[in-house]
Amino acid sequence: MILVIGGINLDLLAKSKKFERGVSNPSRIRIGVGGVGYNISKAIGDDAFFVYPIADDDVGYLIRRRIEVNGKPIVLKNSRSGLYISLVQDGEILYSAVDNPSAEMVNAEEILRVVEDLNIAYEDVVIDTNFLPNTLERLISHFKIKGKRVFLDAVSPAKLERSMKILNLVDAIHVNGDEFKRLCRFLNLSDLTGGYDVLLSIVAEKFGFDILLLSLGDEGVWVKYDETVEFVDVKPMDVEDTTGAGDYLFGRFIYHLSTGLQVMEALEKAVEECEKYLKMRIISHDDPQIPPPFR
Repeated sequence: MILVIGGINLDLLAKSKKFERGVSNPSRIRIGVGGVGYNISKAIGDDAFFVYPIADDDVGYLIRRRIEVNGKPIVLKNSRSGLYISLVQDGEILYSAVDNPSAEMVNAEEILRVVEDLNIAYEDVVIDTNFLPNTLERLISHFKIKGKRVFLDAVSPAKLERSMKILNLVDAIHVNGDEFKRLCRFLNLSDLTGGYDVLLSIVAEKFGFDILLLSLGDEGVWVKYDETVEFVDVKPMDVEDTTGAGDYLFGRFIYHLSTGLQVMEALEKAVEECEKYLKMRIISHDDPQIPPPFR
């Protein structure tokens, strides 16, 4: 079993060939459950158990009706459940916004009490940076003391930025291109000339990552592990929407590592599966209808 602790949102995505400012744009709007922690859990499948904070409100009720993973909610009073809104123009995210105060209101002790009561066996723990730094530090320290392997997803440049001082605690991290630039800037590497192979080695060494996974969309995936830097190419695909693809890749990568595969074997399988996932892309988000009793 892989324990995942992270954020969950109600996702609202509006898709159009082109958005114009100041007018009501005809769009295809879909609604579904998302969030980095949830997406990773869904990618891992039955071997994941997802612990997540959520508010006691209508949005939280709707999320729990649509959730498709094994998990345990931490229901908070006087908070708001997560909402994510995205404008997707011609297959690319134009703007996105997230509001998830429940992830920032929950404290580490509440999470750990729930985890201790689960009575499940797990060796790997996945956490995302939707939580505040002090909460992350307490959680990661707790699991490291227990000898667990801790994976961290950066979520966004801003949330990674506020978490910089605790990154040395994790075993492995997943970042995208913008998040990797934040890591380099934090280490004053912005003026360093050299390719990703050079930068990945420096960043991984400075933070102490055993595994540093960098996904660059259709530009491929880099990984730094042991003393090695490797690159995996991806097939160019004309897909309508790539939202959550990085979460899916990271989830499948973690799953394959948990089965005992070596890093490159795990990554190559994860990339192959992510390509298939993007081709299919028939997910619950595609149904724009809200289930009862909200109709």
